[in-house]
Amino acid sequence: MIADLFDLLENYDDIRVTPWAGIRLGNSSASGPDFKPDLELEFRLDGTYHSEFAQVFALFPEAAAIAYNMSQTEIHATNNPERFSVERSLRSIRFRGETRWGKLVVRPERTDSVWIHRSYGIRDGYEQITLPVELNCALHLRFWNFSKLSVEDSRIPVYDPLLQSPKNRRSHRPLFTEHDLEHIQEGFSEITGELSEIYECLPKILDLLPADRKMLRSHLRQWPGTRHLQGPRNV
Repeated sequence: MIADLFDLLENYDDIRVTPWAGIRLGNSSASGPDFKPDLELEFRLDGTYHSEFAQVFALFPEAAAIAYNMSQTEIHATNNPERFSVERSLRSIRFRGETRWGKLVVRPERTDSVWIHRSYGIRDGYEQITLPVELNCALHLRFWNFSKLSVEDSRIPVYDPLLQSPKNRRSHRPLFTEHDLEHIQEGFSEITGELSEIYECLPKILDLLPADRKMLRSHLRQWPGTRHLQGPRNV
């Protein structure tokens, strides 16, 4: 990622990098006493997460850190923009019965530090605990299947990360509700509506400088799906 950033700076004279509020490249870093990490965070659904984690730590009062397993799933979508629907894609989610090591949630007063998968310096009397996948896990939309046709499935997928028998599956809770799907689809439609106004202002044919053509040619070779894009003939 950093290498890509400097490649852009080298090839595009007009590009400028705006630093984050507290993090700066070079000798100055985020280790100073005036650094405020909250300025680097985007708080989304923080109330929902707090409620979830509070309940989990109440179940395991001896936990300094809770590890959420990552459950692998398949999901279907159409590659036709006119047919694409977030709602239909989410209805197609199917668990594969596979779990991977996921991410951690910690109580900072019970541990010194934390990495993505491990906490360190846990206080005496506490430990890191793996949350049983039957209770909850991190949903990983890992395996995507694209087709020209949209997926038509009215069912709500159930939370079944271990692929238990159909008899036991009847008691499983739904992965989400109809209200959740409606809310997500409305948000997606609102965002894409705003973006469509931007797309209409973009040029249909690009007029690039020699350095731009070289970089674009390299990227087009790596992405076969872009062969239908209109661009300069000598790209």
